[in-house]
Amino acid sequence: MLSKELSITRERYRGYLDALKKEGIEADSNLSICCSHQDEENIQLIKALLQSSDRPDGILASVEKLPYLPIMQSKKTIFRFRMI
Repeated sequence: MLSKELSITRERYRGYLDALKKEGIEADSNLSICCSHQDEENIQLIKALLQSSDRPDGILASVEKLPYLPIMQSKKTIFRFRMI
């Protein structure tokens, strides 16, 4: 998420939570991060999430540029990415 205050972000997040609920999946707030307008800070946030012991097996981004940040850094990590 880029900003919890934006109505579009709240709507998209609510849709994400509704989809999880529909599939019987409990939401984990540790897997949701709120990014900033600074690419380097966002790279560090996403990198920390991907390196955590309970890392996700996918990224769903509400802002188009956010999923590309870890890809730009992928040569520096052990992670492999596939865009769908």
